[in-house]
Amino acid sequence: MAVDGSIYGAVAAATAVVLALYLIAGVSRWAGRDGLTGLAPILLVALGVRLAVAGFCELVPALRVVRGPDEAGFESQARALADGRLSFGLLRGLVGNLHIEYMSWQIRIFGGTTDFFLRVGNIALAVTAIAVLAITVTRLVGPAWGRLAAWGLAFEPSSLFFSTILHKEASMYLGEALVVYGCVRMHQRRDVRSAVAMVAGVVIADGARPYAAGALLAACGLTAGHAALRRLGPDGRRSPTLFGIVATLAVLALVGGAAVSGRLLDGLQRSQQANASDGSNLSLAPVDFSTPAGIAVNLPRRVFDVSLRPFPWQVANTNQWLGAFGSCVAWALIAAAAVLVLRRRTLALARLPALAYVFACLLVTYALTTGNAGTGFRYRSHLIVLLVLVVASMSPRGLGSLPDRLPRLRSRRAPIARAAS
Repeated sequence: MAVDGSIYGAVAAATAVVLALYLIAGVSRWAGRDGLTGLAPILLVALGVRLAVAGFCELVPALRVVRGPDEAGFESQARALADGRLSFGLLRGLVGNLHIEYMSWQIRIFGGTTDFFLRVGNIALAVTAIAVLAITVTRLVGPAWGRLAAWGLAFEPSSLFFSTILHKEASMYLGEALVVYGCVRMHQRRDVRSAVAMVAGVVIADGARPYAAGALLAACGLTAGHAALRRLGPDGRRSPTLFGIVATLAVLALVGGAAVSGRLLDGLQRSQQANASDGSNLSLAPVDFSTPAGIAVNLPRRVFDVSLRPFPWQVANTNQWLGAFGSCVAWALIAAAAVLVLRRRTLALARLPALAYVFACLLVTYALTTGNAGTGFRYRSHLIVLLVLVVASMSPRGLGSLPDRLPRLRSRRAPIARAAS
């Protein structure tokens, strides 16, 4: 029976991989219609690398612990949903538990006793997110940088690892990618497809982390308000109607937030106390988020923690080795993005508003909800993805012109080389 179960699990995993390949083919065709050709091989590499990481962690028992304890609970809930022992209901299933519902439907379809095919399903979401983000960079600076951004995201270590675990991260990557695409498109074109992408991304994110979905919704509002005030289109018009809608929704959100602010602050402080007092050596110093004044004073400290911790010398176990390596990558990207933005401020103002809104809203939200550096490391993987996009988007002329310039440079060197000989 065990052998039969293993064979069936292998067949289920192989079937999931085949479906993921079909998904890559469809997404690549979409990218081609948006001007980004040659994406399919990069997505295949991204899929292969993630499958290899998932398989390696499965084969090495010492590495299984780095996935954390939460995924066992999520998988157990998904299996209980699949066989009818648990029911969330429609609203609870779509808000905060969509990742569990997603896995439960995979179990209903494939069955199987192993969990590898569930990891393939999460990896498929993450690879789709890479494609959406590459298309976004293409809209900003051209297809060559879009492909380069896809390569960077394919091998970025923290998102590579977290997309293979049975957690909320893969769903969040896809939701954030759709929001980023919609915001960039809204800033450029102010059309209906932008709004559809933004709404779809917020809905997916709300299914995983409602508080992060709130941050993404705020970023969408800021982007739409900014786009409404820009002169776009052949006639260079602004959009007072769009600005009025955004302003009305913002007022309603502020009124609603003020009405429940006491409960939100109490919940935020309880979460901080629980996570910052768990006794681990990655716990962050407790802070006071129980009042607006406390948030104003202590938020910069948590922003620093989420951006830079865990430090490379915090290497007491395997998890912290991974966190330290991720921190080094994060520091390098933060430094590169800061230098590029400061040196090319005019270009940054033209290209980065939408990315800046999403990054700022997510950074503040994740800083408010982080109580230990381990969780912060997982949250930071979403911010690192945006930093990759910022670095890729800051070429002075767009890297789309670089492949065209290289043949000309070689042709100019050829006469010099002949003359020298």
